[in-house]
Amino acid sequence: MEGLLWLTLIATGLLLKSPHSTCECFQRVDLVFVLDSSTSVGNENFGKMLDFVKNFLQATNIDGGEVRVGIATYSTEARIEFNLKDYTNKNDLLKAVNNISWQYGSTNTADALLLMHDTMFKAVNGDRADVPNICIVVADGLSNINYGRTIPEADAARKKGIHIYAVGVGLHDLSEVDGIANKPSSRNVFSVNNFDELEILNIAIFESTCAVTTVATPTTTLSFDEDVEPARPRPKPTTTTTTTTMMPTTTISECFQRVDLVFVLDSSTSVGHKNFGKMLDFVINFLQATNIDGGEVRVGIATYSTGARIEFNLKDYTNKNDLLKAVDNISWQYGSTNTADALLLMHDTMFTAVNGDRADVPNICIVVADGLSNINYGRTIPEADAARKKGIHIYAVGVGLHDLSEVNGIANKPSSRNAFSVNNFDELEGLNNTIFESVCAVTTVATPTTTLSFYGFEKVDLVFILDSSTSVSRSDFHKMLKFCKDFLKKFDIDSGSVRVGILSYSTEVHDHFFLNAYDTSTDMFNAIDKISWIFGSTNTADAIRDMREKYFSFANGDRWDARNIAVILTDGVSNINANRLQDEARQAKNEGIHIYAIGIGLSDVTELNQIASVPASENTFIVNNFDELKDLDERIFGSLFPISSPRPTRTTTTITTRKPSTAKPNKLNIYTFVEDVLLSRPRPKPTTTITITMMPTSTSKLNEPYR
Repeated sequence: MEGLLWLTLIATGLLLKSPHSTCECFQRVDLVFVLDSSTSVGNENFGKMLDFVKNFLQATNIDGGEVRVGIATYSTEARIEFNLKDYTNKNDLLKAVNNISWQYGSTNTADALLLMHDTMFKAVNGDRADVPNICIVVADGLSNINYGRTIPEADAARKKGIHIYAVGVGLHDLSEVDGIANKPSSRNVFSVNNFDELEILNIAIFESTCAVTTVATPTTTLSFDEDVEPARPRPKPTTTTTTTTMMPTTTISECFQRVDLVFVLDSSTSVGHKNFGKMLDFVINFLQATNIDGGEVRVGIATYSTGARIEFNLKDYTNKNDLLKAVDNISWQYGSTNTADALLLMHDTMFTAVNGDRADVPNICIVVADGLSNINYGRTIPEADAARKKGIHIYAVGVGLHDLSEVNGIANKPSSRNAFSVNNFDELEGLNNTIFESVCAVTTVATPTTTLSFYGFEKVDLVFILDSSTSVSRSDFHKMLKFCKDFLKKFDIDSGSVRVGILSYSTEVHDHFFLNAYDTSTDMFNAIDKISWIFGSTNTADAIRDMREKYFSFANGDRWDARNIAVILTDGVSNINANRLQDEARQAKNEGIHIYAIGIGLSDVTELNQIASVPASENTFIVNNFDELKDLDERIFGSLFPISSPRPTRTTTTITTRKPSTAKPNKLNIYTFVEDVLLSRPRPKPTTTITITMMPTSTSKLNEPYR
């Protein structure tokens, strides 16, 4: 039951148009699906999950007894829908799949995995001793019940010889999915943006495994030893590499004078440790003749596998020797291929003034990849397009690729000058000249930069809602306040891009300061330090209502062109107005307020999931106690940036303006004001209703017609 052999099985089982290959690779299998049925999935999406299962099974030989299938679902609890022994007729099995109902609740992946390996893969339930055991897990969120047991249960399944594939739907954090699936993650983890993309997942899985489907791989030689990183050999001495492959310095100085340059390097499992070293050698050789010490060229590097990370920014090194040492120290981080997040990190974080980008200097990005994206692949080319709109010129290098469509889509047009293909990593050594010649054509033009944005907005209005009930206690409430300050230190408050308000609640709601109260971080932090704990009951509903009606209002500092974010921290379930809570949260979310909910020491997260924005799995955070809040700010801050959907419009807004006493107001100016408001507020279409009330200074003029 080796990994590559059985991923071949998965690929051919998905390709419904290839019955011949299905017969070759999908002959005798005991297969169990484990399906997420939690609240965040929803009834409609759960139906799409079932369609995925039915399509997957269409070409399998169930009637002949070659393939047996079982299904488990899970939400707050896990349950067996049917066992491996229950259906020997394909039509009956597909009808049974169709009849599975959505069971909403929390996300208890651990118990589902336990049920799968401890009950379903048993002889009494139809498991066969001489047949490979395969499990496919489909999930749209992280565990929030028994989450400490999730990966250990997957490990227990693997020890029994069960090979697990994991499909994550709409997940930004794939750490749990990676832990569930067999290694390497690049061949056993698949990620899609939404449930509609399950329909085309077979294509992605086939592309990731087609290299092995035509070769019989002896199980005795199959190894995943590269999951453990050995010490990387030192790069070749620069004296032996700066030969005919390097352009003369005089040529570089003519066209490579002032450049901000970011390399985006594929660090996925398929690259391997040795080849990743060759990629770093390519970068080192490329940079040998550039003027880094003189400040003309700035360099940053990002790497990516399952996730993307910045190795160093444009501002970090002004000395060439230090920079080359930093390149040499970059480690290979194996995993899947998430090119989209790497491109997002490049254009949204690295090419910003705070990280060393210069406004009057061309922005160049060089992407080196050896495979197609298998995480967020639907976003890969759109992220490259977003970079180009910011004036970033992208060169893409494909290594050993037969399909260059993604590389061509990443690179600037025309592809003939901006996309490069080599057969293997050794050929990178001779590529410097070619890329330098292409760079010459664009480095003489200054590239405009853009302002750092949040979710596509340049501004954020952020409100904290703090539980001040008796169960919290004074000392724990102070830990809550410290969390707020630590979180806010990551934002540039003084620039005005972020406004902050804070309210607390117990029996009643307590206003501390509104969004327009403070415009410097020093004053704001001083105000936070003065907030008092006011004990009482737990009236969460009124707190959310006041957040929506009072804090996110024009009068109290809410801005039309800012994203509205609320972060609620609570340690208990509502015991006042609990019947109104869900409606209040729904109304706030309908008005475009994105809510993150943090639960401290909660065993029942049902209410928390109702408060948080959808999907709850990405907007709900659980810690065991108040001390763990100190480790949570990074996780929440990181989750803020993937949100890119426009803020929904509010239904009705009233704008009141006072008529001057000395002269009649200019009607055109008022219309221009309204037009500016509408245009400054991002929305899919202009559906907001605006009411303008003219207020005369004298009651004697109330009946005077306005012209």
